[in-house]
Amino acid sequence: MIGKFIGLMLLILPLCLLPAINALMLIGSAELDLWQIAAATLGLCLATLLFAAIGLYASSLTAQPGAAVLIAFAILLIFSIIGRAEILTIKTLSLFGWLSWNEHLFWFLLGTVRMSDLAYFLLFTLFFLLLTQRRLVNRRL
Repeated sequence: MIGKFIGLMLLILPLCLLPAINALMLIGSAELDLWQIAAATLGLCLATLLFAAIGLYASSLTAQPGAAVLIAFAILLIFSIIGRAEILTIKTLSLFGWLSWNEHLFWFLLGTVRMSDLAYFLLFTLFFLLLTQRRLVNRRL
């Protein structure tokens, strides 16, 4: 399972650098905020690692690749729209808003690297990797 995740990382991370390389090609002809580009690239990398972990978890739930794609898409869709729920709103912070991955990615795209956003992506990536590992161990029993 860790080998698959590392393989996905090696495949995905160079693709995450392509927008930054594209922006850096404009360095002579436009004024660029290099820190914003770096923060956006970091956010994109962290988001894709979370997506890969969710995809691995979904693939551990079923042997059918098509079903795994639908499960992963459903999990990502739930985590995407859960921030729209306004049930437990406390001023501007809400539990549902914190669970939404796109709320955290938004700050990276603005050029702000917050510890809460880093923790979100790293903890949820680890969470889904641990769920995958637990699922595979239970399947072997």
